[in-house]
Amino acid sequence: MKYTLELAVSIITEIEPKFASVGCHLGLTGSCLYRDRSDKDIDIIVFPHKDDEQLPEDELCVFIRGLGFELKDPNFNYPKRVWVSYFREHRIDLFIL
Repeated sequence: MKYTLELAVSIITEIEPKFASVGCHLGLTGSCLYRDRSDKDIDIIVFPHKDDEQLPEDELCVFIRGLGFELKDPNFNYPKRVWVSYFREHRIDLFIL
């Protein structure tokens, strides 16, 4: 599947207000951003609005699943905390800061 900048922005625009409601914001990175397309996935950074408002990872995991994401074995201990997920059949790698 081809992923485009347009698709990435439409997904982020849809889900950003939901993440903002729990104190998080989203950023786009990876080849969708710098090449306007990707053959593999969409890379989204999830970061706290304020350091003291950061959701615990287990709660964030439940929240993300509640939005319709299918998480593939999130690794809470991996230093980069990259969660491979699927949202409406689109592969999205979530980089949790």
